[in-house]
This record gives sequence, structure tokens and C-alpha cells, in this order.
Amino acid sequence: MTQLRLLSAALLSAAAAAAETPLPEGAVARLENDGEVRAVEFSADGTVLATAGVRGVVRLWDGATGEPLRSLKGLDAPVTAIAFSRSGKTVFAGVNSGAFRRWEVGTGKERKGGAFKAGLHALAFDPRNDFLAGGGTNTLVEVLEVPSYEVDERYNISKAGFLMGDTPGGVASVAYSRDGYLLGGCGRRLLAVFDIATGERLLQAEDGQAIFHAFAFSPDRQLAAAGCEDGRVRVWEIASGVELVAITSGKLPVRSIDFSRDGSFVASGGDDGVVRFWDLEAGGEATPLKGHAKGVTCVAVSPSGKTVATGSLDGTALLWKAAVDRDPPTPPDAVKMERLWEDLASADPARAWRAVAPLAAGGPAAAAFVRERFEGQAAPGRVAGLLKGLDDEDLVRRQAAQDELERLGEDAEKAVVEAIAAAGSAESRRRLAAVAASWDAPERATPAVHRWMRALAVLEKAGGAEAQEAVAAIAAGAPMAMERAAARRAMKRLKGR
Repeated sequence: MTQLRLLSAALLSAAAAAAETPLPEGAVARLENDGEVRAVEFSADGTVLATAGVRGVVRLWDGATGEPLRSLKGLDAPVTAIAFSRSGKTVFAGVNSGAFRRWEVGTGKERKGGAFKAGLHALAFDPRNDFLAGGGTNTLVEVLEVPSYEVDERYNISKAGFLMGDTPGGVASVAYSRDGYLLGGCGRRLLAVFDIATGERLLQAEDGQAIFHAFAFSPDRQLAAAGCEDGRVRVWEIASGVELVAITSGKLPVRSIDFSRDGSFVASGGDDGVVRFWDLEAGGEATPLKGHAKGVTCVAVSPSGKTVATGSLDGTALLWKAAVDRDPPTPPDAVKMERLWEDLASADPARAWRAVAPLAAGGPAAAAFVRERFEGQAAPGRVAGLLKGLDDEDLVRRQAAQDELERLGEDAEKAVVEAIAAAGSAESRRRLAAVAASWDAPERATPAVHRWMRALAVLEKAGGAEAQEAVAAIAAGAPMAMERAAARRAMKRLKGR
């Protein structure tokens, strides 16, 4: 009894001291937890924040103010992962054995739990369906249907799970894209992104030297990012499969990452206890957030984009203002728009991505510019110019002309057939034959296609009625199915704002 009273007194004393400690600059609230915090997660509407960790207790807080709502107990092991249902009315918490529990957020009442086949390191809830994905000590991301927890058969995936590969240590992190069409994650040395409907692996990044700890999608699902053991944050463009940038945040591991709501920044936390914001559009680091006494294990950006939650080995979670000082881009003039348009098709994906935000800064003018390019892409003069480009002295321009003719498909078919009959040079005949053959082959993402994928990102960032009309035109009339599908998804996101 004496020991118990001493322990209780010590805990009360520590809590009182923490309450008196001034908040770090930029912080909104300090949330005291029971020991090390291993997971933080916002509900879908951002009104509730869940934190959990080594003591096996899940705590619910007001997502804006950090005021405590309730504590959820019953787990007999450290919590390794938490997730909210898509409605936000239910919260799940898992432990390393693979077992997980479920509570009603509004009442704290516990409902039927379940278990995955392997130990849990990560949980994610499907934004479109009542499916719970979990990854852990084996190499399979399992998907269970809620509340039966049977393996779901509607996913077009092997063994009703996504095989991450032969990855020692299993799956460290798993996430759905915001629109629910992609599922991705990372293991020890492998990062992968899958199309849920087809089971196709859209992106795979392997590195025999790297160790991946954390995974996140950008809100527009164009990018995938990873936090690494060597202190880097690495970002890939999913459509091209090319790494855009690798940002060094120090020599200590990066344990958690999340994108800002507009996709322009990545927030990261790691063993140095610092929360950093990385500017993907302009490059560089915004002012870091310092306030944790030990390493940061988890980071989450609120759905509104106004708040960032972080959890630490120091036993606290912090709520921070997500505002980042940044000069707004200057709307481009006509000459700059043309240059940025060319950059969107650059073979260097980092350069191409840096053109998105400056072009989007043009607002309605940028939307009109993109739509004009779309409507004029199959004009007779345009196709004639591309055919002439097949004989250009510059190899890059010859290849670009070929890629665009392949992309245009039937819009250029008549002119290409006529050109084959009249072709002069062997180079031109070879390229024309390749163009014609491509129309019967599966679609492939050439630089010309990548430009239109990035053009959709421009329109999403620009927003407004003009942008929506341009996206609708692309969804209805783009020559390639992958472009039309991407435009339809962009339209849903624009309408959902």
C-alpha cells in the first residue's frame, strides 16, 4: 500500500509539473499519456484525436483543443496501431500479437474485436468501404471486413491480402489513398503501392541499403512518401515510378510522416525529437517544431489541415498549429505558362513536379490555358506538326512527337496511316510503325501521359469553376483510359471540397 501511495503521488506530481510547463512555440496543447506514445490518429472529420502507447490505454481528445474526452482500457499489451472507421464513430486499437479491439467513440462502449494472422505494426481503414487493413510481422497486408472480420473477397488480391514481398521484419506501415482506390505500405527494405480493384502493383521501390519505417500518400494520390532509418524522407511519383526527391533530416531515423492537406508539404518526426515540414514544391525546410524531450514516434495532420498531432517517447502528445510561413507563388504570365507546360513533361520528375504549383497559381487563367491545350491537341495542324517532328534533328523532340502520337490514338490514326504510305526516311517509317503498333498494345505511361496527369494536379490546385470544367472535359474526351479515370477521380475530389 505504501508503494502504491508513493507511485500515485509521483504520478500526480509529474502531471502537475507538466501542466505548469509552458507550451512550446507553435503548440496548441500538451496531452499527457500513460508512458510512451506509439500512435496518434484523427477521426475522418478531425473532431476526435486518439492517442495510445506502451500502457495499452487508448485516450480520446478533442481534435481542435486537446481537451480530454475519455479513456478506453482493456488491452493487456502495448498498443502498436490505431485507426478510426470511415464514419469516425468507431476506433480500433491493435497489439503486437495481432489482436485488436473496437470501441464506440461517442460512448466508449466496447464492441466485438478480432485478430489478424500476424502481429500488428499498422492499421488503416478503407475510406469507401467497411474494411480494415493491417500489416505486421509477416509480409502480407491483410484486409478484413467489419464487423464480421472475415477475409474480404471483393478485393482483387492474392490471398485476400497484398504481398509486400520477401521483407524481413514484415510490414512497418500501411495506408489507403484518400479516395480509397489505392493501398500502400512499406516493409524493411520494400515500398509498394497497389490498385485495389485490379491488384496491380503500381509502384515498387526496393533498396538493399535502406530501411523504411513510415509510409504516406499525398491527398491527390499522385505521390508516395517514406520515412527512413538513415534520416531521409523519400518521395516517389506513383505514375512514373520515379523518385522525386530524397530529403535529409539528419542522421537519426524518421519514424512517421504525413502530408499536408494540399499536398505541398510533408510533416516528419523522428528520433531527434523534432517535427519538420518539408516543402515539396519549392524545396527546403520550413521552421521545425521543437518541444518533445525524446524521439517522435508518430505524426498526423488533421483533415482540416490546421493542426498537427505528434506522439513521443517522452509520454506526451502535442497539438501544433499547422500554419507554415510561405510566400504565395506569383501568377505566371503567358510566356512562363508555356515554359511550365513544357516542364510538366520533363524526364526529370522533380523538375516536372516543381512546375505544378507555379502554373496552378494562375488560377482561372491557368485552367483556361490547360483546357486550350486539351481542346487543341488533335487539331489537324497539331498532328501535322507532330508528324514533322518525327524527323527532327533532336532525338528528344523526335521521341516526344512519337509519344504524343501514341497517346492521341484514333485522333491521329488517319493522318498517321497516310504518313506511313508517304514516309521518306527510315527513321520516320520506324517511328510511325511503332506508333501504329502501340494502339493495339496496353496503355503505357509515356512522358506525354505524365504531363496530363500532372496537368490534372494543376487544375486541382487551381480550383474554381474553370478548373472543374477543364477536368470534366478531360474526363469525357481524353484519348487514354488512364487519363479519363484520373480526371474522374480529380473531379470527385474537386466536388468534395
